[in-house]
Amino acid sequence: MLPDGLLLTSDSRSNAGVYQGAKVRKLAVYENQGEWLICILSVSNLGATQAVVAKFRHGCLSGNPLSNLALAPNMFEVTRLVGKKLRYILGRDGEHVRAYGNPDASFLIAGQVNG
Repeated sequence: MLPDGLLLTSDSRSNAGVYQGAKVRKLAVYENQGEWLICILSVSNLGATQAVVAKFRHGCLSGNPLSNLALAPNMFEVTRLVGKKLRYILGRDGEHVRAYGNPDASFLIAGQVNG
């Protein structure tokens, strides 16, 4: 049973310029009802944050412990996996993005895994 008392909220507005506003989901929720819950809030470079979240969303169906947050034994490992995935994305795409802006991203990770 998950504990009560955790409240997370995020905005959904992304601004790429004066005339380029868009709604983007900045709060990703991964859960197995009543057993574990992981929330990832993102800020900064939209491409980097969405790439990290998408990698985990696709990985949640796999048995790969590097892509499936449900297989993490604790929240420390969850945060380590998110950081590792971010470093991978920045290593792959950062050089190309840097010409247009800062590719960095930040995450707030909360939840409970395995009791």
